[in-house]
Amino acid sequence: MANPPASGADAAPATAERTGSEIKVFLIADVRGYTRFTQAHGDEAAARLASRFANVTRNEVERAGGKVIELRGDEALAIFGSPRQAISAAVDLQSRFIEESIRDPKLPLTVGIGLDAGEAIPVEDGYRGAPLNIAARLCSLAAPGEVLASREVAHLARRVAGTRFLDHGPTTLKGIAYPVNVVKVVAEAANPYKGLRPFDEDDASDFFGREALIDKILKRLSEADLGSRFLAVVGPSGSGKSSVVRAGVIPAVRNG
Repeated sequence: MANPPASGADAAPATAERTGSEIKVFLIADVRGYTRFTQAHGDEAAARLASRFANVTRNEVERAGGKVIELRGDEALAIFGSPRQAISAAVDLQSRFIEESIRDPKLPLTVGIGLDAGEAIPVEDGYRGAPLNIAARLCSLAAPGEVLASREVAHLARRVAGTRFLDHGPTTLKGIAYPVNVVKVVAEAANPYKGLRPFDEDDASDFFGREALIDKILKRLSEADLGSRFLAVVGPSGSGKSSVVRAGVIPAVRNG
């Protein structure tokens, strides 16, 4: 991925000073188990998985203000000018990967993500430098669904809305001559409690406990007779009529 220097991180800063370098934030993402998936499901299914991974990654990275500079099957390298943008993109990416995996479990996007920031040298096929080396090692270390970053990235970003940094402490990474302080980036859980307000379509992922009623309504609506075109949902005030329709029935209908 972007040809990180084989000699490790130590030689990179001196080279950058001689040739001119840019301080960037690098995000590397990798689909876990891609080789096993290919062996189990074949090249055609693997190609669909890689295409899905590429589309989601490119969309989220560009939406956050970054740029994907390399895609190689189950791997992606993206570059950002802002650590906050990079962290937000990484968290949003993992959220989208989970959503897409739930939507189509046959093409699971189990992805690890690594982030690092620093000087890197622009070259014809991308960039070279220590940050790519570290980002790649952190990506390899990350579990599926996990975002790992160097402490430098977290320090530069300071506070990113909707995220928390969990300090993992100094970690020895293969090919890096010194311990790297690693932080895990996690999304802060939103409070799903709505008070007296009804749940809506956007709250479908937080709405549960009415599956039997939703299933009953859907079966009634799917009946062939003309009377099934109209169905009244009635009950006492505050019993959850609006929520079951808006956050339960309507999303289920939209999802087929």
